[in-house]
Amino acid sequence: MLAKLKNGLSPEEILARMEDGLPKLWVLFKALHLRRAHPDWFGKNSTYLPIAAKGPKQDHLIAYQRGENVVVVAPRWNMKHSGNSGPTAIELPAGQWNHLLTDEMFEGGPQRAQDLLKRFPVALLTRNGG
Repeated sequence: MLAKLKNGLSPEEILARMEDGLPKLWVLFKALHLRRAHPDWFGKNSTYLPIAAKGPKQDHLIAYQRGENVVVVAPRWNMKHSGNSGPTAIELPAGQWNHLLTDEMFEGGPQRAQDLLKRFPVALLTRNGG
């Protein structure tokens, strides 16, 4: 399965293999590669800063910034609420952010959770130039 990931499957193809555990493997693969490429971003002096969600489903979203260059966004109780976060949004820190799991780009500022999680149910974002 790891070889298939390395050959470049789309997020939709990865999600279609949910029964095989491919989405979880994809998140682990990308996160561990990020950590290996930038160990200083994850060192003991690196901070965790919560990012508050705002909107009608704010309690159903977890977001935080790790150090200066990583943001993670994940839904809570996604199955219970059908993944629909409506206008609920988070404020991305300034800069341009690359969603490592989908290769989409996002600008700093308010971002709807629905947009961040449209192609994959978790967002792993890194600041360009970080």
